[in-house]
Amino acid sequence: MRVFHQVFGVRAFLVEKFQIGGDDNDDALQSGAFWFYHKLGFRPIDPEVAAFGEQESEKRTKRSGYRTSRRGLKKLAESNMRLFISGRSTAADKISLPGLGLLVSDYLGVNSSSSKSSRSKKMGAAVKEVCKLLEIRDLPRWSAGEKFWLREFSPLVVHIPRLDDWSRAERRDLAALIKAKGQVSEVDYVLRWKRHDAFIKALCTLSRKGKRLRDRLIA
Repeated sequence: MRVFHQVFGVRAFLVEKFQIGGDDNDDALQSGAFWFYHKLGFRPIDPEVAAFGEQESEKRTKRSGYRTSRRGLKKLAESNMRLFISGRSTAADKISLPGLGLLVSDYLGVNSSSSKSSRSKKMGAAVKEVCKLLEIRDLPRWSAGEKFWLREFSPLVVHIPRLDDWSRAERRDLAALIKAKGQVSEVDYVLRWKRHDAFIKALCTLSRKGKRLRDRLIA
């Protein structure tokens, strides 16, 4: 974690609940994995579970030999855990992957009666539009992996509001970010993510749009 913090500037680390006994991970429950991570500074994200965890922690401190019951460990495993190196939130808290995914699915017609060929045409149109917006003129020289990720990113990028108002440097940096995703090492990709404030801000905006779309669909 120290390496990730120093090299990439990571400020928060996540432990999924399966690792501490959630989703019927009996081995993690028996080992009391929750307390291993708790000792490192991880805390449950769910407020109710976090409060219960602190109650149990106090009992462990005051009562010699106290052990949390299996039922209690199951309760503690109902939430993911997170450790903050600094601050109490990150940009990731404002980005909704389900919301972004729903926008892309809606754009491609994944949840409609659109044919596979129709979705393929929309994907192709998105790639062409993104190449124009991001001034990608050397696409034939991109590797197969880089082209794959351009295709994957394009239906999302075309949703960015007023992308043509971005500076040329911001648009070219986004193209470089996408290209970096297709390289053997993702180090450059991760570092470019951290530096691209405009893209992060755009994803936060699109996340809110995706959430509104989701609310309309389930209303």
